[in-house]
Amino acid sequence: MASVAIRPLRYDALTGVRFFAALWVVAYHIKRANQGWLEKHHPDLVRLLDPVLGQAHRALDLFFVLSGFVLALNYLERIGDHPSLRTIARYLWLRVARIWPTYLAITLFAGFAIWFRHWRWNSASVDELTWNSLVQQLFLVQMWDQPTGKDSSWAGPAWSLSAEWLAYVLFPLLAVVALGLTRRLNTPGLVTAAVLSLTPLFLGLVLNHRFAYAWGWAPRVLSLFVAGMFTAAVLRAVSVSAAHRRAAGRAAPAILLAVAVWIALTETVLPGWWAGFLVVAWLPFVYCLTVGRGPLIDALSQRWIVLGGGASFALYLLHGPVLKLLRDLTTHTALFHVDRDLRIWVELAAVPVLVLASMAIYRWWEEPTRRVLTRPLLPRQRMPESARVREPA
Repeated sequence: MASVAIRPLRYDALTGVRFFAALWVVAYHIKRANQGWLEKHHPDLVRLLDPVLGQAHRALDLFFVLSGFVLALNYLERIGDHPSLRTIARYLWLRVARIWPTYLAITLFAGFAIWFRHWRWNSASVDELTWNSLVQQLFLVQMWDQPTGKDSSWAGPAWSLSAEWLAYVLFPLLAVVALGLTRRLNTPGLVTAAVLSLTPLFLGLVLNHRFAYAWGWAPRVLSLFVAGMFTAAVLRAVSVSAAHRRAAGRAAPAILLAVAVWIALTETVLPGWWAGFLVVAWLPFVYCLTVGRGPLIDALSQRWIVLGGGASFALYLLHGPVLKLLRDLTTHTALFHVDRDLRIWVELAAVPVLVLASMAIYRWWEEPTRRVLTRPLLPRQRMPESARVREPA
């Protein structure tokens, strides 16, 4: 398999797109919590927003693809060629250093918020605040024995991180298999392998008409993760010319337009569950963001958007417990009481605050802690440029 060096490529757009994917999830949760009020007072707005916000779960699918893609860029050959205990242990420690400090801080905060809401207003159940659950949360395995993500994590959205941790643990084995295949396949074969990796995901979708069925999280995460790995292999196999980059830059917004059209079709003439098939579009989209040059890639590569992408992990985990606490404050306290008609605006106004808080966590907790934890492994060693891409949660 012919390959080219990928160091001249930039990956800021991959980080930047995570910011908007996280905001997509936040907007969905705000809409869902206020669905009844919106349908009563703004039915036309609901009809306008539902098709897009109702597909916010596809942002998680993009995160899973990005995880497999970025890890394959960084570690596929390192681990696939040399799957020693030392190499695997080093890789796992780097994963822990990347995600665990912020995850731990927000999970403990979420646990405290659950206890406080129960103690002060009896608005949350403390049944999940057990020592067994604490151990599972700390080791990120709370999803591994659960058929669905409901009530599995103290910080609700963290269920996906626990599911993704399974893919991280399996990555060394996947890397050995995937590397062997990539060395035997040409570029069309790699593209085919990436698409075929989604077969378990689509089979579950066809049989259940949704992704969120019992134990459906496992084929969902692993299929998208492996598809991302093979997409990275495609990147390594092609020769990236200036014309290729321009074409990819034009294709990226075209893919987003195609996604919007597909969503519109599933809201009108096609069965609604067919919207799940749009996840296949994330494979060429991630590829185009990596190699492309154009207005969309330039916009996603702006410094403040890249910073937001770095902070998106904290934003994704933090928004759930904070919004629930805010709803209780505005409902049950005289000092912060807000009329029901104004509550959604308070939640929307809280989004910029959440973004700034997440950026602060990223700048002054997540990154400094990661550097401390990884310093013994990286003495005077400059990380490859691809390591600058933040692994999605």
